[in-house]
Amino acid sequence: MEQVIFKTKTRILDLFALFFSITLFNCHTISRLSSKVDTIEARQIKNEEYIENMKKDLEYIKKNLANLDSRISSIEEKLARQQGTSKDIEKITADIQKLEKRISFLESKIEIIEARNNSGKTPSPIRKETISVKDAQEKISNAKEMIINGKTDEAIKILTELISAGYDSEELRFTLGEAFFRNGDYKSAIREWLSVIDKEGKVKDGTEIFPRTYLRLAQVFLRIGDNKNAEVMLKAILVKYPNSPESKTAKGLLDNMQQQKR
Repeated sequence: MEQVIFKTKTRILDLFALFFSITLFNCHTISRLSSKVDTIEARQIKNEEYIENMKKDLEYIKKNLANLDSRISSIEEKLARQQGTSKDIEKITADIQKLEKRISFLESKIEIIEARNNSGKTPSPIRKETISVKDAQEKISNAKEMIINGKTDEAIKILTELISAGYDSEELRFTLGEAFFRNGDYKSAIREWLSVIDKEGKVKDGTEIFPRTYLRLAQVFLRIGDNKNAEVMLKAILVKYPNSPESKTAKGLLDNMQQQKR
């Protein structure tokens, strides 16, 4: 009997030892698995953070590319506008030159016909009275005063007589254009001012007259409702003479025109 009890106790102890070993093994396994899970989760978090950072980097790169595209488009538009401005100005100037040549030719024929009618003979070549630069500049100054005082007809007479006498300059043509403009003769004003622009690039001194002339052309075009050519003239100032006093006025006028389009 005692032997049976002893064997039973021994088996119970063995079973308990086995159970304890299994429990320890399971605890170790669970701990090891938990550690692996923690490691995997940590890696997953790092991967998610890395992916998130990558997404941010991609967004940053995309924004930079968009900005770069915008800058390239802006540069291309500026170049296109500059080329368009030059072409428009060249076309207008060429048209005016053709008209001026035609007018000059017709005026010469009229003079010859009138002289023949008056004398009945073939006239001798008309001799133009010469005038000194000093006297011419004094007359131009007087004409400017007359324009300010509203005596535009007298100013036009003085200036056209100077041209007939053989004197010509950009300042004279600009002033004559101003007189025509004040007189409401916008076509003549445009003709005179475009003749000034035609000298652009051919003179070294006194180039400040060109942005002034572009601005006056823009203003006369606006006056007659020709916004397209007005815009051409204003852009010419910004492209060719960005540091001129007239550039600020030109930008303001362009901004107003853009707002009116909206």
